[in-house]
Amino acid sequence: MVGSLLSVLASVAAVMASTPPPAGAFAIGVSTEAPASFASPYWQALGIRRTRYVAAWDAVDHAQSRATLDSFLGAARSQGIEVLVAFSRAAGSQCPARPCSAPTPARYAAAFRAFHRRYPWVKLIQPWNEINNPTQPTYSRPDLAAAYYNTVKAICPSCTVPAADLQDVYNFASYLKAFKRAVHGHPTLWGLHNYTSVNRFRDSGTKLALKLLPGRIWLTETGGIYTFRSSGGVVVFPPSANRSARAVSYLLRLTTQHRARLPRLYIYQWDADPTGHFDAGLVDLHGRPRQAYTVLTQYRRYVL
Repeated sequence: MVGSLLSVLASVAAVMASTPPPAGAFAIGVSTEAPASFASPYWQALGIRRTRYVAAWDAVDHAQSRATLDSFLGAARSQGIEVLVAFSRAAGSQCPARPCSAPTPARYAAAFRAFHRRYPWVKLIQPWNEINNPTQPTYSRPDLAAAYYNTVKAICPSCTVPAADLQDVYNFASYLKAFKRAVHGHPTLWGLHNYTSVNRFRDSGTKLALKLLPGRIWLTETGGIYTFRSSGGVVVFPPSANRSARAVSYLLRLTTQHRARLPRLYIYQWDADPTGHFDAGLVDLHGRPRQAYTVLTQYRRYVL
């Protein structure tokens, strides 16, 4: 069965690799934090060349997390995989519970300089992940999120930096308004996580972003949720491979419709979540493709 599937995928990949994406096409990446994903025959069959990695903002300062970064970024570089690095809360942070602390702009700048010196080839940077979500210390500090963006732009002017990494939740408009007041210049590239609305088969979150954000928007975290259990133990989405696949299909059709403004998206994510807390994996715990993976193969031409 596995051999037959890989043979079919290889044939599809060969045909689509020879077919250039249509004008105005969007590009697809897949998020992972495990370099072993690159060796998966299913990853290779899709020819994935873009990924997103979430790192603690101070990862370079700590031996263990630094070694993990070295392993991931080194493996990606050796295989020609472009990485979008998004910084997030430090290990041990429990936002919105305690501890929940954010670095000062000066401390953040020192940590980013260390990162940039160690990995100068990484040119795609998100200063902070999901800034308007209560699980992040930037939730009530849009001015701080803006300061991190200003810092990255100043230290690495050659980097591509989405200005804000926003989730399509209730505070989107008010948070964005405050962020714009604090940010330097007039950014024309933004990040959006639209799976909140996409997994309910609504386009409201995406359309609000298109209305309020000037320029281009990268869908930096999006996909079909297989299962989701809240921190309080409430099952928001019971396990369903079929629903996850339908959400990915809806997402890709929606992105195609607005591809002039949404030129890139990163599917979250490749790996299944063994805890069952938030599982949007394209493959299951045994590394076998779920239905959502099959949906993605239909958009193979955009993965290159």
